[in-house]
Amino acid sequence: MGADDGCCISGVRPATRCVFVVAATYYEQLFAYRGEVAMKEDKSIVFTQVEKNFGQTNVIPPMDLMINSGERLVLLGPSGCGKSTLLRLIAGLEQPTSGTILMGGQAMAGVDVADRNVAMVFQNYALYPHMTVFDNIAFSLTIRKKKKQDIREAVEYAAGLVELKPYLGRKPAELSGGQRQRVALARAVVKQAPFFLLDEPLSNLDALLRVSARNDLIELHNRLKQTMVYVTHDQLEAMTIGQRIAVMNGGVIEQIGTPEDIYEKPKTRFVATFIGTPPMNMLPADAFADRAMIPGVAEMGVRPEHIMFKKLPEACVLHGEYVRREYIGSRYVHYLSINGVTIQVVAGTESYTTGQKVDLSIPAEHLHFFDEAGNRIEVSVNERHEQLAVHA
Repeated sequence: MGADDGCCISGVRPATRCVFVVAATYYEQLFAYRGEVAMKEDKSIVFTQVEKNFGQTNVIPPMDLMINSGERLVLLGPSGCGKSTLLRLIAGLEQPTSGTILMGGQAMAGVDVADRNVAMVFQNYALYPHMTVFDNIAFSLTIRKKKKQDIREAVEYAAGLVELKPYLGRKPAELSGGQRQRVALARAVVKQAPFFLLDEPLSNLDALLRVSARNDLIELHNRLKQTMVYVTHDQLEAMTIGQRIAVMNGGVIEQIGTPEDIYEKPKTRFVATFIGTPPMNMLPADAFADRAMIPGVAEMGVRPEHIMFKKLPEACVLHGEYVRREYIGSRYVHYLSINGVTIQVVAGTESYTTGQKVDLSIPAEHLHFFDEAGNRIEVSVNERHEQLAVHA
């Protein structure tokens, strides 16, 4: 197998490439799982009323979750929301307090970690400190008693792709954080498991390599169709990697859907404000002084890019006081105060002085409505225009 086989990606220099895309050729041609890449086997993961307690603390309330065979699902949420615990339940590193987990149609109760056929990359690397880089990457192949020549070829191939060839004889303690993370990535790839679990695996890569790695990870998945579960608190990673995103808060999945659904139709106030940079602005139900209130609505939300610095006749109008602006390259983020509530507006080069009175317009179709519990209220476009009609 030549050094350049499968390596041609437009616009990405080989020196900055991560392991994923070229490894697909390795998967398809070398040490194939069960003789060939099992593209059609059931690789679904099903949670049925799965609950997890640590002592008296309930960290995952009873949960139902279906991870489709061969999909990329991202578990997204803040620190402590339970996303890593969920991943560890899949891996078998934690056992559920109650409920059932099926992987590939098989119940996982009592199934040891080693028998679950998962590859996992941990946030803290989980490398064997007494082993060399070579032996760490080769570990899964060694315990499966692969031929030494095949193991060496596979390890050197992966190490070259993540720029680790000069370090194969070193121990993890002699590597930088980014280098140790790349060892963990390479070790997971060579295992060839149908379930690929990643716990914030790119957190210690530099910015350029992180972007390249995201693209290569997607390319690898598109070729091999493993079931890939990816944990992150970074919404940009979630939006770019996930075919579906499960947004978690307090051990509960508040919404699961495509990146477009999560962004455009958030089901809860938490999802609305967690997704988006800048986040969604939240306004009280009576924010529009000249408009009627919609029954049951406690708060309204609007994305910063959907607010305009002009007064439109059919739009809902806010009267604010200008605070400041931030330059972020192709646009500005403007900060304004609306009756003591600070909102952000993404716009062009508009310039106002601090304290200046400003009128803002929001088309009714871009408003999101939430009840007292923070749940989304669906309001049709016609209902919006009727119920938000200007007072006579």
